[in-house]
Amino acid sequence: MAVLKYGLIGMGRWAREVHIPVLNQIEGAEIVALSSRSEENLKKAAEVAKGEPRLYQDYRQLLQDPEVEAVVICTPNHTHAKIAKEALEAGKHVFCEKPLALTLEEHVELSRLAEERGLVLQVGFELRHAPKFRRLHRMVKEGELGSVGLFWCHILRGPLLPGWRADKSQSGGIIVEVLSHYLDLFNWLSGGRPARLFCRADILGQHFDHDRLSIFVEYESGPRAVLIASFFCPAVKEVKFGAVGDKGAVEASIIERRMAVAYEDGRREELHFPPPEGVEEPGYPGTYFQHLSFIRCVKEGEAPEAGARESALALAMALAAERSVESGGMVEVPEPGV
Repeated sequence: MAVLKYGLIGMGRWAREVHIPVLNQIEGAEIVALSSRSEENLKKAAEVAKGEPRLYQDYRQLLQDPEVEAVVICTPNHTHAKIAKEALEAGKHVFCEKPLALTLEEHVELSRLAEERGLVLQVGFELRHAPKFRRLHRMVKEGELGSVGLFWCHILRGPLLPGWRADKSQSGGIIVEVLSHYLDLFNWLSGGRPARLFCRADILGQHFDHDRLSIFVEYESGPRAVLIASFFCPAVKEVKFGAVGDKGAVEASIIERRMAVAYEDGRREELHFPPPEGVEEPGYPGTYFQHLSFIRCVKEGEAPEAGARESALALAMALAAERSVESGGMVEVPEPGV
């Protein structure tokens, strides 16, 4: 397979402004089909995509297209599981924006189906593919920071835009829609399973869901993680992530491509991670590299780093956080079953 032939489902902003421009730049990818119920969005997407992809207003027609080998699902969250299941049943490899599904049971079903069919099922946790977080992962794994006891993240931004994201029945809520990216980073970098967590959350502004949150996580392997988020002030947008060990500490900007490192001997480093020469990477860092990883998995028959289990684990944490808010106490994170 010299080139992986893609069909994209859902032509909202993220598909048009992130996935299509990224795939246009990858030699091993070709967009051959696009699908959207919106004729206007479909037309806009076709203008961005290279070549002349076939256009479908019914995604089921795209799934019947014999030239499509892999699909990218960019539809609202509550539709992901249904479309992913139909795509796998049609014999297509699947790249699905997170979350893969809104229930743990659906994650189990989709994982089994992908395994039975011998298909790649990857979930869009792009941050773990970003070069700065690959570097941080190596630093943690190789002991450069010593014994890491704490991971942290703070998020300052305005409320979600109106639409399906602001409808909890469709998005799964703000923890699933936004914070699952950072919960996944905690899980990946810690190398362990979250055992229990505590969440305090409320609504400060006129929003559909929690807009002031703090989440405290304990891992079976020892580290702890703390996430603090606000979604009520549109005047600021800042997302930072860090790790603290007994030999060093790291602070990384999610949005900017830099990372600061401080060592116990007083040394300081400012590391920068520009995109590869000639590559424009829209969206958050990692969007380009996650597609390279997906293509490699399809061609070489590898399991993706971020698959059904990783999505299920982030969802299990989100569900546990909701239970913690209701109970006011620490709760166990359920085994996702994948």
